[in-house]
Amino acid sequence: MGDYKIIIKWELCTGCGECNAVCPSECYDDPVDGKTVIAREDDCVGCMACESACPEEAIKIEEN
Repeated sequence: MGDYKIIIKWELCTGCGECNAVCPSECYDDPVDGKTVIAREDDCVGCMACESACPEEAIKIEEN
């Protein structure tokens, strides 16, 4: 774990929480002020579930 970087295009994020709902590693916390919260990026396993679930295409997962 920890070999991935979560990139969020903040201008596109609506804080819908879909990323949090699908992340098997619980990398996200509930949205704050209308934006998603990356809480545990080091736990990311690179499954890209959040990237696929984001209706705004605001999330990208990159390998470090």
